[in-house]
Amino acid sequence: MTFIPPAERLVGVTLKDNWYVVEKVIRDVKSWSGASCYKVTRGSEVGFLKAFDLSGMKKVGGEDDHELLTHRFKRELSIIKQCSDAKIGGVVNLLGSGKHFHSGTDLNELVNYFILEYCADGDMLKCIEDHSLIDFASRCAAVRDICEAVDKMHANGVMHLDIKPENLIHFINERVTKIVDFGSARRYIVDVDPNLNDELNEITTTYSYAPFECLYHDNDWTNNWNEYRRKIDLFLVGTIIVRIFTNMTFSSLLRNRLADKYSWKNKRNLGKFQEIKPFLIEAGSKVYVMIKSELEAINSRCGHPLTPAQVKQIVSTIRDLCYPDPKQRGHPEEVGRKNESDGLYRYHDRFKEMFEQCSLKISK
Repeated sequence: MTFIPPAERLVGVTLKDNWYVVEKVIRDVKSWSGASCYKVTRGSEVGFLKAFDLSGMKKVGGEDDHELLTHRFKRELSIIKQCSDAKIGGVVNLLGSGKHFHSGTDLNELVNYFILEYCADGDMLKCIEDHSLIDFASRCAAVRDICEAVDKMHANGVMHLDIKPENLIHFINERVTKIVDFGSARRYIVDVDPNLNDELNEITTTYSYAPFECLYHDNDWTNNWNEYRRKIDLFLVGTIIVRIFTNMTFSSLLRNRLADKYSWKNKRNLGKFQEIKPFLIEAGSKVYVMIKSELEAINSRCGHPLTPAQVKQIVSTIRDLCYPDPKQRGHPEEVGRKNESDGLYRYHDRFKEMFEQCSLKISK
């Protein structure tokens, strides 16, 4: 008989607090940390269930990693709860959580889960790949929401570290975007022991969106892990802006303008980020010109919802957030200050204004 993991056997089950599991939701496994996902209902309420079990448990040092997997689940749940309690509008709302045993109290049948708000429209990737679903105003609104959410997350001591289209849900009619999937998220570190052999210093982000310091395996540019991770989030926000407006990724664009001998795909370059950084900056300057040209073309095809000055503002935002040198990443008026603000609130205001202008043009 084929073994079916406990988290895969929830359809038709009534969980605590009367949440009923309606159907499975197919998601990219990598995007959802290996969890099983479902649509659940409770009366007129609809939720998104993310369920975990220990059936895929491996051995670590000859011992079961039950404690490690349980820790990861609790960490993700507590971070989502922290953001929800802080009422961060651009983060998915937490509706509930709990445990379900398929049979008695057998740990092999245990499913840990939490329930989030449900988005029938799905993730941002679908909207990006089908621009008929999202106009220029909605794209500006999405960037507005993402900048505000990440800014407030950082202010509350949380770094996401895996912002990408698959981890953004988008409510099309409401023009609202929210961040989901906090499996890679970390809290600010107060005291770091560099000799700790655990997850503390682990950096997890999707390779195709990762900033260059991660691609070259270089973490020596700062001795501050909070700064290191914060700058990763900034890059991810920047590359999301590129993807939302052009359906391209910043790293791939730069890679095409970088000599092979300097590429991060050349394993001999790993750990040589500081040496190669000048060539990345030079290639980046060419990418900004190309993105500007692409934005102008798209803006023209869409009936010029943005002014030429606003197109330049989008490009300058991308340059500030995707800058190859992480020390210079962020709003120019905030970089280098000791208040740990990278100026994301400034970009929120910028794209809020663009959204309002585009909406007004559309309504006319």
